[in-house]
Formats: sequence, C-alpha cells, structure tokens
Amino acid sequence: VFCALFNKTSFVALDGESSEPVGFVLGMLPAGRDAAYMHYLFVVEGRRREGIARALTEAFMDGARKLGATSANLLTSQAAPFYEALGFVRRNEIYGAGVAEYVATERGAEVFSARL
Repeated sequence: VFCALFNKTSFVALDGESSEPVGFVLGMLPAGRDAAYMHYLFVVEGRRREGIARALTEAFMDGARKLGATSANLLTSQAAPFYEALGFVRRNEIYGAGVAEYVATERGAEVFSARL
C-alpha cells in the first residue's frame, strides 16, 4: 500500500555531511482524485528554520503535480503561517462529506489547500 500511494509524493531530507535523515514528508494522490493530500511533515528539532520543511513541501507539491494533481490539501494545528507563506489557504472542507471538518475538529487543526 505504501509504495502504491506514497512513493512519488513522499521524500526524505538527508544531512549533507552525515547522510543522516533530518526530515521527511509523507503525501499521496488517491486513485481517481485530482487533489493530493500531505499527510505528515517532520523536521528534526535541531534542524528547523533551515528551509528543510519548505524544500520537502515543495518536493511533495512537485511530485503531486507530476502525477496530475491540480491541488494539495493538508491539516495543521500549529503551522498555519508557514503553509500560508507557501500559498496554502484555509478551507472549510476538502472531501465534500465533512471528513476534513471532523478530523480537524477532533485534532484541533485547520484545513488548508493550495492550487498546483
């Protein structure tokens, strides 16, 4: 399942000297959809504010675009200004059935979307 859903929209950032992982993004483009979903973005605490999260998010968006996605969606509870700086905007719904609103409410998160 991982290889089918995540392999072209998920990336790992490696340290240039040690080749140790310093961050990753997990994203997917569900079959039959034109909207990609960024499931998880993480950067090691000591390596934040170096542009790693931006580079990973842009890699996800580029990978999704290459697969035919026309938009990207995500939920966040702490990083709204970061995603807004990348062109994401707050939305009320991303799946049409209230799923995002339910998840966002349960997690204290907001729904964001960007055109690719």
